[in-house]
Amino acid sequence: MSEFLGEHDHEPVRGLPGPLPPGEALLWQGSPDAWRLACDVFHVRFLAGYFLVFAVWRVLVGLSDGIAPMAVVMGAGVVLLMGVLLVGALVAYAALMANSTVFSITNRRVVVRYGLTLPKTWNIPFGLIRAASVRCHGRKRAGDLCLELPRDQRIGYLMLWPFARPWKLRQPQPMLRALPDARQAADVLGQALQASLVTPAPAPAVSRAAPHGFDPEGAVPTAPVAG
Repeated sequence: MSEFLGEHDHEPVRGLPGPLPPGEALLWQGSPDAWRLACDVFHVRFLAGYFLVFAVWRVLVGLSDGIAPMAVVMGAGVVLLMGVLLVGALVAYAALMANSTVFSITNRRVVVRYGLTLPKTWNIPFGLIRAASVRCHGRKRAGDLCLELPRDQRIGYLMLWPFARPWKLRQPQPMLRALPDARQAADVLGQALQASLVTPAPAPAVSRAAPHGFDPEGAVPTAPVAG
């Protein structure tokens, strides 16, 4: 899968492994929202609730067992401190991850640069995108943009993490995750995909995949459009 992933030491253009070739234009760039990433990937809200409930349980059990109130409070305080340190560390890590990640959409491909110590890049030509779908969180515009690839272009789930669609283990799907405005990114990608059907770029060397569909509402990915 070297066509998709590659390490780089510097960026001539922010978020891209090299200068754009003639005829290719950058249409959109964005990064994950740090708090949304911490919630979706590391489930920090669940962890915070767990430690809070555990601390309350310690207090109730300690008082019912006749333990001195000061000892009960100290025990609960230790639990809360552990929770604060763990959640704080995960939020900080998510912030660093979000800061080092750049999603890019050009008129020919989707590029994702991510990684802290060893930056890597996905380089996914439009010809390899079978379908795309957007999933928003409730009524907010924040959400995820998922890409479906041909079966013969499978990328390992762990290789994609944390930007892999959850539970799609047999056929992992790259995902532009925790976007502050997923609708905008979906609109840009949808228009670019439609334009590529009118004036298709040369087929990528790794595959002659059929053209793609696009689902702006996050439903089941659309069927491929005949080329």
